[in-house]
Amino acid sequence: MRDQLRYARFHLGDGTAPDGSRLLGPQALAAMRSDPGAGGTLQVELTGMGVAWMLRPSAEGPIIVQHGGTWNGQRSGFFMVPERNFAMTLLTNSEGGAALTTDLFADDWALRRFAGISNLPAVPQHLSAADLAPFQGRYVAELIDESGRLGQAVIDLRVGNGHLDGTISNGDPGTDSSRLGLAFYRPDHAIDLGPDNKPVGTRSDFVRDSAGNIAWFRNHGRIFQRR
Repeated sequence: MRDQLRYARFHLGDGTAPDGSRLLGPQALAAMRSDPGAGGTLQVELTGMGVAWMLRPSAEGPIIVQHGGTWNGQRSGFFMVPERNFAMTLLTNSEGGAALTTDLFADDWALRRFAGISNLPAVPQHLSAADLAPFQGRYVAELIDESGRLGQAVIDLRVGNGHLDGTISNGDPGTDSSRLGLAFYRPDHAIDLGPDNKPVGTRSDFVRDSAGNIAWFRNHGRIFQRR
C-alpha cells in the first residue's frame, strides 16, 4: 500500500524521485495516460487503456486513472486524478472487501468529495422484449480464479421485465449458479443488477463484431464470447 501511495505521489509530481533525480519527463508522464484506444467498461465506463492502467472519464472532464486487482484473500484498489492532485488506494482482506472496493472505486463518492468530479450519468431504461431479444443467449469466458485454478464462467441471459435476467455459473450441470441482471442506460451499455434486481454499483457492455452483430459481453473487464 505504501508503494502504491509512493507511485501515486510520483505521478502527481513532475517525474522526479524523492532524492531529486529525474526518472521521467513531464511529457512521458502525460503519455502514460494519453491515447487510450478503445473504451468499454471495468466496473464503470472506460475511456480506454493507458500505460499500464485504465483511463476513466468523468462527467466534468478530468480523466481518472485507475487500477486494482484480486488474489486469494486480498483485494486492492487504486485511482488518481492528476488534474485535481488527488489519489486514493485500498488494500483489504476482509470478507466484505468486494463490496468495499465497489463502494469506493466504482461509485463516485470519494471522487465527488475529494476531487469535485463524478461518474458519467447512467439512468436505467425500461426496454421492450423486442429490444432486449438480440442480447439474450449464452456467453462464456475462461478464467483463473483467486486460488490459481483454470476454469470457466458461463453467463446465460434472457429477456426480463424491461431488463435482462440471467445466471452465472461454471457451466457444469447441477452446479450452483448466481442470479444477475442488466438494465440498459444507453446502447450496448448496462447497469449491473443483483439478485433483487437492484443496481450493485457497476456497469457492463456488449461488444459487436465488424458486421454489427453482438459477439461478446464485457463484465468487470472480462470478455465473454457469445456461444
